[in-house]
Amino acid sequence: MGKYFHPSEVAILVLGYLKESNLYKTFACFMKESKDLKPYWQHVRSGKVPDLHICGYDLTAMLEEFAASKLARSGKL
Repeated sequence: MGKYFHPSEVAILVLGYLKESNLYKTFACFMKESKDLKPYWQHVRSGKVPDLHICGYDLTAMLEEFAASKLARSGKL
């Protein structure tokens, strides 16, 4: 397990990125094959569409926020 994020949260962020990038075959394959997405897959099969964001962020926004924070701390921003 990661220090800050549970593996299922990382998988959800990746899944969201695949969907946003219109990679629907890869999205479907990843959702079915990832053990970390089993609860998500069960919700989808029951007709629910869970959120693909963690703490209100998608993967791209989270990486942008992280990069801005690192640059600000290093004085390069």
